[in-house]
Amino acid sequence: MNKIVKPILVLGLIALLFPACEKTEQIDDFPIVTPGLVLNNIFQAEDSLKFKISRSLSVLDNAELSNVPDAKLSVFEDGVLVDQIDSANQYGIFESKIVPEQGKSYRAKVDHPKYKSIETSLEKLPLGPGSVEIASFRITDSISGYGWEEQSFIDIKAKVDLRLKDSGEESSYYAVRAFVVDSVNYETGENFGDHEFVTDLVYTLKSSDPALEEIDASMNDYGTDILFFNDDVFNGKEYDFKFSLQAYNFQPTAYLKIELYTMSETAYKYYKSARIYYDSNGDPFSEPVRPFTNIKNGYGIFAGIHKEAIYCRLLD
Repeated sequence: MNKIVKPILVLGLIALLFPACEKTEQIDDFPIVTPGLVLNNIFQAEDSLKFKISRSLSVLDNAELSNVPDAKLSVFEDGVLVDQIDSANQYGIFESKIVPEQGKSYRAKVDHPKYKSIETSLEKLPLGPGSVEIASFRITDSISGYGWEEQSFIDIKAKVDLRLKDSGEESSYYAVRAFVVDSVNYETGENFGDHEFVTDLVYTLKSSDPALEEIDASMNDYGTDILFFNDDVFNGKEYDFKFSLQAYNFQPTAYLKIELYTMSETAYKYYKSARIYYDSNGDPFSEPVRPFTNIKNGYGIFAGIHKEAIYCRLLD
């Protein structure tokens, strides 16, 4: 039988919670698994490397999932040791002085006397698109009125063409999320200027674009909060990725914020497997799914992403 563990999983900018599934089996069927180290770091350019180090538990272990603040972390850049950190800060984070750069490779190793040492695969920052813009935003349906406490609201359905220029240097992996943002407090009318006072994630993204990953095509009846696609059909070319969305209960001052993530292949595999895990959790008829990991002798993820945000008014 495969070993069953409950690692702490961290998704970086896009964080997901994975509650444990309930399952009844003979207790003899479960092996007692020695706890192992878990490392999580989704890194970006212009931000120093920050690591979360914890320990995994056997499914029979009722102890609290806990950090390992006294681990020894080593960071390598292009094969050279460039930083060592012997303890976590007050927030439980191992923060390196190293800021990742394009074209360089990074690897991390964690040692602790109570656990087997773990090591990440060699990872790089992905190259973002040459350009990205909202080529078209078309409202296909809308409704407005007054809701709770006479607050005005607007609901819309819209179609979006997101235009990007693929780098063409290697296979590129992408994900799209959308948010309704506003600097105005809907209750008081106070305007916070450049600050996004309202940030509501859009859970109704749908697409039948040829570049879309099959995993998302199966979820289109309900919509989703993230769409995965790759450049197999447009490598090195300009491309309009098409999707639709519904936005609810916003004010005329609101904007649509679209975040485009360019991911390394490692990050792409992790996020996709985490999405499948999250969506199938609690389904007694689904096959067991373990999120992808690139940590040797341990669990978690170490991978790079590139993020860009594009805005447009929801209403003219």
